[in-house]
Amino acid sequence: MDMHSLTVNNTRVSWQRFITRLCLHGEVTPLVPTSILQTLKTDVYVSETIAQDIEPDWEKGY
Repeated sequence: MDMHSLTVNNTRVSWQRFITRLCLHGEVTPLVPTSILQTLKTDVYVSETIAQDIEPDWEKGY
């Protein structure tokens, strides 16, 4: 089982969303160790916050 729901300081940070997408949909590679789960039967839970679109937050600068 894998869970993607972590947020930093209760914010929606783009790197967290990007890493989730790499783990679940990117190439299986040692550079993203969790991507190995794509080759196995795995239950993955993704929070609504992490699943939202990646958009810049100009107030925070990223």
